[in-house]
Amino acid sequence: MAIGAHKTERLVLVPSDPSLASVEGDNRPAFYRALGVSPPEHWPPELHDDHTIAYNQRQLARGDAHAGWWCWYFVRETGSGGELIGSGGFKGPPDSDGLVEAGYSILQAHRRQGYAVEALKGLCEIARSRGAKTIIVETLESLMASIRTAKAAGFSGPVRTGEADVVRMQRALPPAGDAADRDGRQRA
Repeated sequence: MAIGAHKTERLVLVPSDPSLASVEGDNRPAFYRALGVSPPEHWPPELHDDHTIAYNQRQLARGDAHAGWWCWYFVRETGSGGELIGSGGFKGPPDSDGLVEAGYSILQAHRRQGYAVEALKGLCEIARSRGAKTIIVETLESLMASIRTAKAAGFSGPVRTGEADVVRMQRALPPAGDAADRDGRQRA
């Protein structure tokens, strides 16, 4: 089952698939062409290293049930195509309680412009539309920018996890079809 791209105000979130994941790891020029973007000055962003790329390839090879529950690429729309500014996604499909974990990383040149908040809200919309009930993010307590990003995207917390310096933040996702705005707040 193919999962389509997701549009936010300034970004297009593009789901990885086995073909895209393969060329990201093995043929970067083909990867950029497949996304329709010019090569960024620095790729990949922090926390999206060769190990993560290989892991994404293995998970996507597991079949259609995993489509859309791993890596998503964040493309900023420009007048002349797109600009690859980051990546993120989920750590697999939701568990039996509807809980899914998300992560995100933005290239240094595009930070402090609201893209991480926008991308995280987009990931929440994707998870909600696919039946997830709760989304969590974990970050280091010392990464205040990441905590601010999650709060701006409607997450509560942070709460310590018991792991050294790791905190968890969470956001309830109303069922698809409920009258809720993109921030998860009920509309009047």
